[in-house]
Amino acid sequence: MKLIRWGWRLALVAFFVLSISLNVLMFIGGMAYSAASSAFHAMTGIRTVAMQHADEVAELGSELSQERAAKRQARSELTDVTGDLAAERATTRKLRADMGDMVESLEVERTTTRKLRSELREAAPAFVIYRGQKVAIKEAVDTTAERISRRAAATSTREIGSMAGEAIPYLGIAVVVGATALELKDLCDTLKDMDELRRAFDPDATYSDERQTVCAQRVPTREELWEIAKASPGNAWNSARNAIPTLEEVKSYELPDVDWSGYYSRISDGAGGLWGRTIEGASGLVDDTKGLIWSDTE
Repeated sequence: MKLIRWGWRLALVAFFVLSISLNVLMFIGGMAYSAASSAFHAMTGIRTVAMQHADEVAELGSELSQERAAKRQARSELTDVTGDLAAERATTRKLRADMGDMVESLEVERTTTRKLRSELREAAPAFVIYRGQKVAIKEAVDTTAERISRRAAATSTREIGSMAGEAIPYLGIAVVVGATALELKDLCDTLKDMDELRRAFDPDATYSDERQTVCAQRVPTREELWEIAKASPGNAWNSARNAIPTLEEVKSYELPDVDWSGYYSRISDGAGGLWGRTIEGASGLVDDTKGLIWSDTE
């Protein structure tokens, strides 16, 4: 039994000694191989396989470091763009809130306008040729006002309803294209209505240049918008920011003051002349409003 135990112990010791010896030989052998490769290259000028592998590993390490640096830079730029987008959205929300106050003021103005129209209808119950038919002035004005009001209500509902869809990455481009096309159509139809009302009081009047410009505009397709944004996102972003009026520009817009007493006193000068001036003033107000919205794009 003692012989077996001593034999077992000697086997374990021999195993540990052999393992340590192999590790030392592998470490020394690697160093010796590297030294031999360097000496061989120095004497012959020929690169060994070990040196080629070492250079390839170093090159791959350098490329990996560059790739990581590029990813860090891209993440930093994405963070900056996200911050700018959040600030822009906050400004847009504030602008919409301020525009809500302006809408309330416009409602008061519309109430006054409706009262004036009622007084004018009583003073000048005349007829005009409107859209190829002979109708009363009241009907022509009411029809135009109803068409524009209905179109404005539909436009506002569509704009608010499409906001969430426009915020969807990539797919929102289709929503933007569709909403923009419908908005341009609404503007074109409004200008057509104003031209028809103008021609009702002045048959010799020609169609406005603004109608030709707005109705002839072409909306880019989703693919075209995506290519523009993908080719130069910075320019696309700056172009969009420049096209949106600032809060100060919207606040600086003032409706003209009207001398209602003097305006009413001119009723006696004739129904036709009075309505001609009325439609001319309304057209001028539309032109001023359109100029405010489109001034940055011209």
